[in-house]
Amino acid sequence: MPRQPFVASGREVRQEALRDAISRGFYILPSCIPLVNEKGCYHHGKNCVKPGKITLLKMHRYSNSLEEIKKWYDWYYDFNILVKTRESNIVVFD
Repeated sequence: MPRQPFVASGREVRQEALRDAISRGFYILPSCIPLVNEKGCYHHGKNCVKPGKITLLKMHRYSNSLEEIKKWYDWYYDFNILVKTRESNIVVFD
């Protein structure tokens, strides 16, 4: 059965995408959120060299545990989602 579309804030959309990715067994990394119509990101400021691509955790820790990822929301109110492709056994063509 296809999923029903919904209207939500950016944070809610990211959380829904996160739950979907975890349910598929993907390994996740939290990353910074780019500023809209400006250079930089919300986490690192205007000097962020790769907005949306820089992980927020040291040592590039990743997880597919919802409990672990919920802790990340305690540390960071919101974040972008990066998927570790090798660990998640997926290939991305860009």
